[in-house]
Amino acid sequence: MNNLKWHRLGVVNLIKKFFLVLLISLLLLNNLAFGLNGYEDKIKSYLLADFETGEILESYNIDTTLELASTSKLLSYYVIMDEISKGNISYSDIIVIDEDTSKVTGSSYKLKPGEEFTVEKLLKAAIVISGNDAVYALAKHIAGTEGNFIKLMKNKADNLGLKNCELYNSSGLPINKEGLQNKMTTRELFILVKNLLEDYPEVLEYSKLPFISEPSRNFLEMNTNPLLRTVENVDGLKTGFTGKAGYCLVSTIGIKGEPRKTEDIRLIGIVMGAGNFDDRTAVSKALMEYGKNNYSKRIILHDELPLQTIEFKIGEPKNIDIYPEVTLSKFLNNNTDIKLDIKLSDTKLPLKENTNLGQVIVLENDVPVFTTNIINKQKVGKVNLINLVYRFYASLYSMQEAIFKSL
Repeated sequence: MNNLKWHRLGVVNLIKKFFLVLLISLLLLNNLAFGLNGYEDKIKSYLLADFETGEILESYNIDTTLELASTSKLLSYYVIMDEISKGNISYSDIIVIDEDTSKVTGSSYKLKPGEEFTVEKLLKAAIVISGNDAVYALAKHIAGTEGNFIKLMKNKADNLGLKNCELYNSSGLPINKEGLQNKMTTRELFILVKNLLEDYPEVLEYSKLPFISEPSRNFLEMNTNPLLRTVENVDGLKTGFTGKAGYCLVSTIGIKGEPRKTEDIRLIGIVMGAGNFDDRTAVSKALMEYGKNNYSKRIILHDELPLQTIEFKIGEPKNIDIYPEVTLSKFLNNNTDIKLDIKLSDTKLPLKENTNLGQVIVLENDVPVFTTNIINKQKVGKVNLINLVYRFYASLYSMQEAIFKSL
């Protein structure tokens, strides 16, 4: 009976281990293959990319021209900031709201005829609560008419190389009975966002605000970006929705590096044409979490972090640290295997500072990708006779001590 009992326990433990291994394998597979999660059935397009390098990490259907909805306001914002940087307008300019502006439909800053706002307040409203009336007021302030402002938008799109871009207004609202809407590809939208963040990173100061509250106007609206409330460190960027475009979201997250291990990175995620609010949120969140969990900018070499310590038997000092001549950091999937192949050349004493002592080769998945020199930061002279004798007897003593300890 005892043998049978132990046999049953062994079988149970074996089954438990099997299911544990299976669960871990499934989790690893889920981490490694974002595209296997079936999100393509829920949306028209998605993209995940590294902001700094522009490397696209995950994508689906990114070269099909799609309706932009209110993500169009990112291009409008770009044009407005260009006008501010040129000195043609300023943040403090006062705009008096007219009847025409107050009638703009859709997401609204609830502007009324005769109210006065600064350019800065309207810019904030355009990004945070996607105010169609706010961006329309800014367009008219800059160019006189929205039609003239659209010409500036088209020029900007041309300068950025957005060849598939179609523009009809500053907000992304459908126009006329045909429902014409602003369009571009998801890849082009990423190019727009990358350039915008490079030129005007201050947009994140608006896009990360949780709400706009103006008690004097009885106005309170939450930021339209749902990821601000669900994913830590997300700080932007812009939502969009129309019946034809579906639910859209351009999101971005800043990830802090670990000292001596990784550097800060920023990821950009784009989801276009989700069928509903919840699908847009779920896919956008999955993109951000996947990027955060699977990618980093690794510090592979650093000119202030030693590669190793080397010994000079007749050197003074006897041991010194050696360093790569340059720093190398690289944006990588966390599963990428990085190795350092250190090749030291023969050296003669004395050594001056910054002497070339050899080379270090960086191997990425066993493929050489980078080479730099190895240098010393300390001078190394030849030890004098007295110290050399002292070292000899000290080494004998250490050897003797080690022998007695082993007995």
